[in-house]
Amino acid sequence: MIELPILGDKVEDTQTQEYFEEFNERYELRVYYYEEDNNFMIKILRIVSLGLFSLFEKWFVQVSLLSFQKSTNPSHLLIQKMKDGKRMSKDKIIKCKRDGDRIKFKYEYINFLITPQNQLKKLELINYDYNELSKYEAQQRQILYGENIMQIEECTRSQILFNEILSPFNIFQVFSFIVWSLDDYYLYAILIAILTIIQITISLYDLEQQNHKIREMIYYENSVIVHRDHHQLKISSKDLVPGDIVQVTAKSMITFDGQLVQGEAVFNEAILTGESTPILKTINLEIFSGCSCLSASQDCRALVKSIGFNTIKGSLARYILFNNSYTYSFQKESLKYLFVLSFLGILLSIVNYFIRLKSTQNNFGSIIEALEIFTIMIPPSLPTALGAGLQVANQRLKANNIFCIKPDKINVSGMVNFIGFDKTGTLTESTLKVLGCVEKKLLINPNHCKEIMQLALKSCHTLVGGCGDNLEIAMLECCQQQFDFEYQKVYQFEANLQRMTVIIKYKGKLLALTKGSPEIMERLCFQTIPDQFASTVNLYQQEGYRLISFGYKEINDVNEERKYIENGLQYLGTLVFVNHLREDSKQLIELLNSINIKCIMVTGDNILTSINIAKQCQILDPNQPVITGQIINDKLVFDNNINVEEIEQMNYQVALTGDSWECVDKNINKGIFTAFVGDGCNDICALQQSDIGLALSNQEASLAAPFLTPIIRVSQISEILKVGRCALITSQSCFKFMTLYSSIQTIALTICYIRNTNLTVEQFLYQDLWIIIPIAFTMSLTKPSETLTTQQPFVSLLNRQIILSVVGLFFICCCSQVISFLTYDQSLITELNMEMANSINTQQIILANTQVIAVAIAYSQGKPFRQPIYRNYSLLLVLFIGMVVHVLLTIKPNIINISVLYQLTKDELMMTGLMNVAVFIVIILFENLCIKQYKNQIIGH
Repeated sequence: MIELPILGDKVEDTQTQEYFEEFNERYELRVYYYEEDNNFMIKILRIVSLGLFSLFEKWFVQVSLLSFQKSTNPSHLLIQKMKDGKRMSKDKIIKCKRDGDRIKFKYEYINFLITPQNQLKKLELINYDYNELSKYEAQQRQILYGENIMQIEECTRSQILFNEILSPFNIFQVFSFIVWSLDDYYLYAILIAILTIIQITISLYDLEQQNHKIREMIYYENSVIVHRDHHQLKISSKDLVPGDIVQVTAKSMITFDGQLVQGEAVFNEAILTGESTPILKTINLEIFSGCSCLSASQDCRALVKSIGFNTIKGSLARYILFNNSYTYSFQKESLKYLFVLSFLGILLSIVNYFIRLKSTQNNFGSIIEALEIFTIMIPPSLPTALGAGLQVANQRLKANNIFCIKPDKINVSGMVNFIGFDKTGTLTESTLKVLGCVEKKLLINPNHCKEIMQLALKSCHTLVGGCGDNLEIAMLECCQQQFDFEYQKVYQFEANLQRMTVIIKYKGKLLALTKGSPEIMERLCFQTIPDQFASTVNLYQQEGYRLISFGYKEINDVNEERKYIENGLQYLGTLVFVNHLREDSKQLIELLNSINIKCIMVTGDNILTSINIAKQCQILDPNQPVITGQIINDKLVFDNNINVEEIEQMNYQVALTGDSWECVDKNINKGIFTAFVGDGCNDICALQQSDIGLALSNQEASLAAPFLTPIIRVSQISEILKVGRCALITSQSCFKFMTLYSSIQTIALTICYIRNTNLTVEQFLYQDLWIIIPIAFTMSLTKPSETLTTQQPFVSLLNRQIILSVVGLFFICCCSQVISFLTYDQSLITELNMEMANSINTQQIILANTQVIAVAIAYSQGKPFRQPIYRNYSLLLVLFIGMVVHVLLTIKPNIINISVLYQLTKDELMMTGLMNVAVFIVIILFENLCIKQYKNQIIGH
């Protein structure tokens, strides 16, 4: 457990808080103490409200808290998970247990405890004695820490179905069903029920598919050999506990995070990193759950440190399952819109109630018809249509060999305006080529180097069976000389030390051979370093070459401390590698620069080498000066004490060392939407914490990033941007279309109420089944634009341009319906029949359908983020059939046996036709005007 100081003021005795870190994710957990309050009024309220209050308790945590009171002896806890003042997950009320004077609870599959000193801690082992556990100790720890298994809590389909039915939107649909049934609109009520069932079915399918995919990646159980009480026992891996000593065998899967305490083994960590390169692990090195052991030495053993969801793999899985702290959520945006629609629906319902009450004197009937207005304002097929759009987008990504484990991130990808790229293996080729070796100043063939240098090339690596790091493969292959030596000890490469060392026995001598970055080797070989070393290294680094320096010394004791072994080395030489750009890297960066998407490189390589590669791929302008700096104590410090104002005046480009990505990450809340593209090898944190992470990996499934592709090309990010922009615009267009459709239908119904008539059930079904639903579902089939443009989609549904479009079209539709109503032949009003089609409801539904079709065409125009509407053949077919049938029924409604429309007179047909054509043209022209203004506005830079 990482213990960090409690920040801020001292907490009360009824709450506690602590900051935790896991996998570079720092969050604050706030815990508030409550106990159940047997409030009599709450019980009465649940009964009187016929369970409605209980639903609100289920939906809203703050309402649930009315049934509790703060307590120093809690039975329940309110949990808030925060990061930078924002919630990472929904607040939860959970039960807790008393364990003596401690409080224990489980949150997001992790066990926590609160100490008597009111400190919040993760329940995990901190101190290890490396001795075998007794059976009694193992039993006690299993009771304390639980089973070593990562299993998502499985709900039965009936439970999931029950939860879906009780969701706010579906409860509203049930309410709508009841309202329309009470007014004898049984067929329309059945339609609502069918749409609700379809929506629930799609939600269940999506949830099951996502959980099944994650479950397949994280669940694993096998048999292991554990050492307890000086005996070997074969047990299930789920029975392992922290502190166990486990036998590591070849061709097995590791189910815990631990540390090798004996022997060595080779692992594949692809499930975590997406990188399938074999990695050699020796004594004291960490091994991780989910990694497969390819080979192991005899009697190789490991110490179990973390189990279950406390492992690195578990933290990655929980990040996917629970963290919702996105900078953007279309669902949240749409809820704001629906809130406005609900408010308008309530106002119109009240108005219509008095209108109907005045004309019918029927209080109950007026209430039902007023409630119908309210139910119409919230489109019943909206969630289904939006969900179908995301499914289509996900299938498009799959067609491009891009796999997404978090579909709700697809819309977010449409707003990316800042992309970070890993260098080696992402922008550049994963393979390296040795250019030569520099022993003093001249570049020579490695085969012509001194014997000891060639020996270092052949021995100072961690390759297994010729597989491993590409740099080491190139290093090994560049030297043809063969040596007979024996490994004694290997000190693996460590990023903070910037070096690795092997101790070998060669010709009866113990030799320590070290390779590392030129900067660190210059210090370790300070007595024998050539005079021209610094200038030579700088020259090659500025040309973009990658350098590894070597040193050695003869030692007497293989068990001597590492820091003494690696001190005072004799310099051998520096190997020069060339790492070419991928063919598509420069082309992609030029494209992104041209559309005003900011690109940066995030790498652990030498800064001069990185600057050169950045210039080659156009991340940095080769013709502009570059200034370097680093982050020191959370402050950005530039070379030569140049300040930010001078940098802006001189038009410098900046190259940062240190925690530069964290500096970038802090700007997310300033309108920056970040993406990161990497190979998943050592950049998982950036892949996870950016808004969009794309891992270039040949693995089919990985927890490394929300997006993964086996096609190792950086240009795949452009496909995600295209699909994301198209998906976002389609979601917005579908939402606007459904909003206007419900508004148009509400206006038509209100006008009918004013004239003491109503729309018939056939007219409702005709509009919804024949026009609305086919259009809503085929709108999402419009394909992404083949090119990316400088324009970016609007982030918010409440953007001024979007509101102008919706409000403007609503005003046009409303005015045209009122004008159409005022032109009716008043002498026909006395002949109306509420239960059948008549001249008023016929003219209103005809105009409403024309408006709906016009709005659908207006909102389906493609550019700049989608292909033109004429390339969406399904939508064209639906619109064509819809318009043909619409015109035929208008002219000759008796063409079918169902009484949908009333036969209008020639004069009414003439007036209706002119009005419909005029409205159709005005709607298209107005939206084109909005699109023109939209295209002239560049967003997000």
